[in-house]
Amino acid sequence: MRTITLLSAAALTLGMAGCAQMERMWGGGGPPRKHVDKECHKNDCAIQVMVVACTSTGVSLNYPTVGINKLERNVLIVWTINDPNYEFTRNGIVINGGGDIFTGGGVSSNNKVFTVNDANPAYGEFKYTVNVKPKNSSTACPGHDPTIINGY
Repeated sequence: MRTITLLSAAALTLGMAGCAQMERMWGGGGPPRKHVDKECHKNDCAIQVMVVACTSTGVSLNYPTVGINKLERNVLIVWTINDPNYEFTRNGIVINGGGDIFTGGGVSSNNKVFTVNDANPAYGEFKYTVNVKPKNSSTACPGHDPTIINGY
C-alpha cells in the first residue's frame, strides 16, 4: 500500500512538472493576469454606475476594472445608473482604441442603461470613459475612466 502511494505521488509530481515545463516552452496562457474587480462571462457583465455628485470624484463604478474571460466571445457589457436624478449622455460609454471590437452599443430609451457587445478576440486593455449628466441638464459631468481587460 505504501509503495503504491509513493509511486502515485511521484507520478503526480512528474506530471505537474511536465505541464509547467510545457507551459514555459509554449509561452504559457498569455500575459500575466492583472487584478480585476469582476471577471465577466457571456451573460454576466453588469456594472453599476453610482453618482453622488456631478464632480470628478462624484461618479464611480462597483467594478472599475473588468476582465472578459478569454474563452468567451461576444460578451454583452451592461452599465446601469443607480440614481434617478442622473442619466447617460448619448455617448454614455466611449471605449478608447476599441475599434470594431466593441459594437452594437447604445443607451436605453430611459437613458439609464448603456450596452456594448465585446467581441473579445484577443488580449487587450481598454480605458473607457463613462459620460453622465443630471437628468434635466445638457451639461455632462466630468468623465470617469475605468478599464476593460479582454482575454483575461
